[in-house]
Amino acid sequence: MRSALRLLLLVVVVAIGLGALFAWNWWQTADAAGPLTAEQTVVIERGTGPRAIADSLVSSGVIKDRLLFLAVLKLRDLGTRLKAGEYAFAAGQSLNSVIAKVVAGETVVRRVTIAEGLTATEVAALLNATPGMTGKAHVPPEGSVLPETYHYSLGDDRQEIIRRARIAMRDTLR
Repeated sequence: MRSALRLLLLVVVVAIGLGALFAWNWWQTADAAGPLTAEQTVVIERGTGPRAIADSLVSSGVIKDRLLFLAVLKLRDLGTRLKAGEYAFAAGQSLNSVIAKVVAGETVVRRVTIAEGLTATEVAALLNATPGMTGKAHVPPEGSVLPETYHYSLGDDRQEIIRRARIAMRDTLR
């Protein structure tokens, strides 16, 4: 009886040790350089769940271990905090930094410059030709938009840029 108890205790200690070693190895892997050799952009659509995001990141070469990604999300209770958007991942970016970027919503920031001297028709044409936006920009009243560089994200509405430019002009004139 006593030797069986010692054997059981030994098995439990070995199992805990192996489990800890396995967890430590996974944690080290999460902080190690990722598989990307060049910058990669990935778009995460609204409503995409953690498993689909993991699949997308694996297929894009951003991460190599889907299960580790999901395990880290689960352990840190971050599965519901992932944000949709267009993300640019650097070469060698670690799994932990990939997760941090998507949780923080650090999406790609695009820019469009409305140059001084453009007519209202030219402003609308510029915005309608700018890639990555949705909707149609309508011609604003002449002289109502502030010449400036405006930031936008993939999928932002063109008319929203017109609205922001008109508000900026109004605020500048005040």
